[in-house]
Amino acid sequence: MKQAYRVHADGEIAISDMTHKISVFQHDVRNNKHRSAFIPRLLSPVLPTSRACQGLQSVQTNPRSQRKVNVHPVKLLRQILPWLSSLCFFLVLSACASLSEEECLYMHWDARGVMDGTKGEPANKINDYQNQCAKFSVQVDRKTYEAGRQQGLTRYCTRENGFAIGVHGKRYKNACTPALEPLFQQGYLPGHSMYSAFSNLRAAENIVSSSGYAIERLHERIDNEYNRLNESGLTESQERQIRNKIQRLRREILETQNQRQEAEFRLPDLRVQCRTVKQRVQALGFVVNESCY
Repeated sequence: MKQAYRVHADGEIAISDMTHKISVFQHDVRNNKHRSAFIPRLLSPVLPTSRACQGLQSVQTNPRSQRKVNVHPVKLLRQILPWLSSLCFFLVLSACASLSEEECLYMHWDARGVMDGTKGEPANKINDYQNQCAKFSVQVDRKTYEAGRQQGLTRYCTRENGFAIGVHGKRYKNACTPALEPLFQQGYLPGHSMYSAFSNLRAAENIVSSSGYAIERLHERIDNEYNRLNESGLTESQERQIRNKIQRLRREILETQNQRQEAEFRLPDLRVQCRTVKQRVQALGFVVNESCY
């Protein structure tokens, strides 16, 4: 229960542990270690109660299965790691989404309220817990939870934290009380305007920087299709399909070029807007380290 509760109460730490273990394993695999049993080593400390991960572990530790696998571990890792990471991230989130019967019975609702208040969770968050605990015929302590949440909100609903939430583009769930809301908004609104200015600028810069490679790749695909046209034995239908594909690729090139031109046209104004917002935010006493260039 201690491990399962850890995943539930501190999912971010569990995800961080998962990322660290993947990095460590990549290093080990390059040194020709852990050829066959890497999945249980990655998963078992983070998701001990996951049936999906236990199933993967059982497949990997089956001697008969191991004899059939004849793949270099680095190549195997490269193929499976994106899928594996997505699967385990989903499972971690799923673990965080539900309470066990023991958690419902022995939860310190004041501590849970403090934690949720510090994260900016709204008052109706308790309804989620009640729905989960209702499966075990357990009533949550709403009064104790709300008292703890109010205590946590005093740390969340500050001017400084409001700016941090806004400048990182995090969603505000309208959790602050009327008494604390104005102070929070004094930081959140400038922070969010700074985030929007940076986001718009970076999006245009990314379009400009990535379009050249995208266009180059499209030209290569067109060349490949022309090479296919020179092959003998093509039917009229196959030739028509190839020519239609070439036309689609040419349209993609035009669309990408238009997007790049539009982004290049907007960049000077976006930089001016970013600098203007940054100066206004800094004049309010907030520190902004990111550049608008």
